Amino acid sequence: MTLLRNITDDPPRLAGDSRLNTNIMNEKLTIGFFLLGCVIMMAAYLGYNRIQRLEDLVSKQQDTIELQKTAIEWQRAENNMLRMYRAR
Repeated sequence: MTLLRNITDDPPRLAGDSRLNTNIMNEKLTIGFFLLGCVIMMAAYLGYNRIQRLEDLVSKQQDTIELQKTAIEWQRAENNMLRMYRAR
């Protein structure tokens, strides 16, 4: 009967309604966080692959070092044999 509205009543929905803008902002934030999550996951995946490649590289370098050590030992043995042969 009164013309005054209760504060708790829902106001009429208009094109410029702040609730509509809030819903749009919530959707944009949701999409933004999803995309941010995708970027983080992609960065983690690429970082993991880079670490794997570095571990493979270190493993190959260790194998190369072992081969070089073996080659040096064989060269020393050959030099010792040649010295013994020349000493006779």
